Amino acid sequence: MDNEILGRFSPLLKEALSERLVSFESISVEIDFEPIYVFRKLRGSSVEDYDFKSHAERVGKEKINKWPHKNDINYYNCSFFTNLDFLKNIFNRSKSPFFACGTINKTHGVIHRDKDFHIGCWLFENSNIKDCFNVIQEHC
Repeated sequence: MDNEILGRFSPLLKEALSERLVSFESISVEIDFEPIYVFRKLRGSSVEDYDFKSHAERVGKEKINKWPHKNDINYYNCSFFTNLDFLKNIFNRSKSPFFACGTINKTHGVIHRDKDFHIGCWLFENSNIKDCFNVIQEHC
């Protein structure tokens, strides 16, 4: 991955990469990919910036050094799913029954496709991804 792309990530991820806490070497990432229609669990009834923060960003820089997952690159990504029923099944006991749908593309970040409908996306800083998502009016 070239420096131009690395420089577009969030400050927390850039710092973890530069300090060699994490690396993309052990996984396959896609940089140039076609738009993908995906789903995401929301914290509340509206789409907010917080809904697209990685686990690492939610923990915050102050606590990251004490965090057991600080060396796992996957905790620095934002999870999306290509199957709404699968996503609902994961969160069937969740306090918030709200979900959003939208399209991610290469202007938002780089991705890794896992099994079971999961896509991890390392978002670029200021990607404005929340503007590409809408709340799904159906509750689980």
